[in-house]
Amino acid sequence: MRFPIVVLFLCLVPSAGFCSERGAETDSWRSKSTSHFEIKHESPMAPQSIAIELEKIYSKMRMHISSFAPWTAKEKTKIYIYSSIESYRASSFRPPPWSEALAIPQAHAVVIYDQHDMSEMRRVVSHELSHLFFGSFFNAKPDALPLWLDEGMATNMEDVVLGMREEALMASDVKSYPDFELFTASVPGASDPDEIVRGWYLQAFGAVKYMYSSSNRLKFVMYCRKLLAGSTPEAALWEVYRIRGWKIFDERWRAWLEAEQADFRQGSSSSFTGLKRSNSFSTPSFLN
Repeated sequence: MRFPIVVLFLCLVPSAGFCSERGAETDSWRSKSTSHFEIKHESPMAPQSIAIELEKIYSKMRMHISSFAPWTAKEKTKIYIYSSIESYRASSFRPPPWSEALAIPQAHAVVIYDQHDMSEMRRVVSHELSHLFFGSFFNAKPDALPLWLDEGMATNMEDVVLGMREEALMASDVKSYPDFELFTASVPGASDPDEIVRGWYLQAFGAVKYMYSSSNRLKFVMYCRKLLAGSTPEAALWEVYRIRGWKIFDERWRAWLEAEQADFRQGSSSSFTGLKRSNSFSTPSFLN
């Protein structure tokens, strides 16, 4: 069965590109504080329930991001909410015209606009907060974070917060994915067909799901540390997981995914979330 996936694109602002004058227009905005967020909004009133939703998202993510963003225990994350897509695009943050949001790891900030739909804002914020928290781990060396790992982790966190991403992976055709040496060297573009982008995000999600299973979370953190230390993504596979190269990783990943899909069809619990799988499915959105 084929599941439709809406393809949208967000943006991650690299550390070197952030300037202090960006967002200067937000100085006069109204603020709202929560335990873990400082929210600044262009409209006189913040989007309804946004403070509650942000804390719910943080609560679900906290266990997964504490190793990558320990600063969240003491420092609040900044959320800038423009009143419309027009004011967002015209902002001094200079977002690409196709983007829905910006994550700025070195500033510990996320920039979004009010979509007047809390379910959509929850989706966007969940994805971008993952980019923010995970990306902040690589602030000293942002180029060490591969795009597939970054996007896989972001989709991973969407699954933690929203659910339903796993169902799309479990319904996919294992044979449809390119080998990992080709996959890790590829970058999807906004002009690519939806099926190409959809498959790329599913494979990124699947790779992180495999590497970040409950028994491998410490190894996943070590893998990221190896990348920061200068190891290539392929070399770090051997150093941490004792997997020698993408070819062997590819073989093991496909065998793992096929086994997971078989378990999923039988309705057993997920090795990733530890929760009982649901037979229901809602259309997810895969973001960049």
